Amino acid sequence: MSFAYIIKKFAYLLCSLWIIASLTFILMKAIPGDPFSEEQTLRADMHHALLESHGLNAPWYQQYGSYLFSLLQGDLGYSLKYSGRSINQIIQDSFPVSALLGLEALCIALPMGILLGSLAALKKGAWQDHLILFWTTMGLSVPSFILAALLQYVLAIKLGLFPLARWGSFAQSMLPSLALASLPAAFIARLMRASLSEVLQTDYIKAARAKGLPAYKIVTSHALPNAMLPVLSYLGQLMANVLVGSFVIEKIFSIPGLGGWFVNSVMNRDYPLIMGLTLFYSSLLMLSIFLIDLAYAWIDPRIRLHFKEG
Repeated sequence: MSFAYIIKKFAYLLCSLWIIASLTFILMKAIPGDPFSEEQTLRADMHHALLESHGLNAPWYQQYGSYLFSLLQGDLGYSLKYSGRSINQIIQDSFPVSALLGLEALCIALPMGILLGSLAALKKGAWQDHLILFWTTMGLSVPSFILAALLQYVLAIKLGLFPLARWGSFAQSMLPSLALASLPAAFIARLMRASLSEVLQTDYIKAARAKGLPAYKIVTSHALPNAMLPVLSYLGQLMANVLVGSFVIEKIFSIPGLGGWFVNSVMNRDYPLIMGLTLFYSSLLMLSIFLIDLAYAWIDPRIRLHFKEG
């Protein structure tokens, strides 16, 4: 993997983050009113003083320049609704919870999707294949918040196997993790089934069979590594699904993560918090895509060859 390839991808990452930061700023400024316009008890002079103290009366280009300058220093600003709380501190306190929830969901979705997708491809046309296809259809069709409510009703209220909500123990994390992992697990299973089915029909797999290699050796050593490439390329989108899906899941299960902060910031029109959390989530997503691109180029030499020819 060439150094120029890494630099090019990193430049794309920085450019994407600048575009996201700029678009978020523009959208916040395009919304009618201001964060304090719904405060009915505020006198006009107090309202003006609040806008002045937060720099919201300055021309837009000055606010934009100040915003970018703060970002370059790693400062995401302060919340307008939670006095004295810096956005950096909010992220520092809440992100570990969201990260743990997302990690548990990934640890469920990836192995489950790969295992079931591989089984469906190896048993194509059999009852196992039809059962897995039915499960993936349900997983892709049922929204995560509906599944979350069903899991709460059946496993928590009726059977009492898991706590209904809150956060603090492994048992309390199981239901939200399952709800969050359902859609990506189903998609990975579909993706893995299609990819492995295609790989099993290639000439080199047929040649391996003709040589008398054991079936498990053909699948594990020759078919699976190549069939995994589409799954690897999906990991960036998987991260996005988990991050965005966690907003609603955290709210349903009363989890003190960033999802709750983001939902509250939108409801309260807390513009700095909205922009800060949006940029933070975007940075995580862009970084994951960057690392996945590097891993994909390392695994598949055709990517490096295409870059050199281009």
